[in-house]
Amino acid sequence: MTRCEPAADGRTVTGQAPVPSSAKAGTPVRIWLDRDGRPGEGPRSRIDTVADGVASGTAAAALSLTALLACLALARRRLDHRRYAAWDAGWTAMNRRRKPEDA
Repeated sequence: MTRCEPAADGRTVTGQAPVPSSAKAGTPVRIWLDRDGRPGEGPRSRIDTVADGVASGTAAAALSLTALLACLALARRRLDHRRYAAWDAGWTAMNRRRKPEDA
């Protein structure tokens, strides 16, 4: 029994499509068509979709963490620079206040 369903635009599509070699005559075979009506790949499998989602989530988290660590490193560098400048100013002020007889 041949069952032919119309394409999305309503027309009937005929042509050749790959069929597994293990299929026996009369065995129903699902054939997916692309937008042009040519045989194509079917929808993605669940495991492929989940794997891509996990990979994308992991990459986004890693990128966010890298950006956060870079911001923290820049903030620390700036704060260290200010702290060192304050220390230098303190030592300079202390040296100016020293009396020559203290030496």
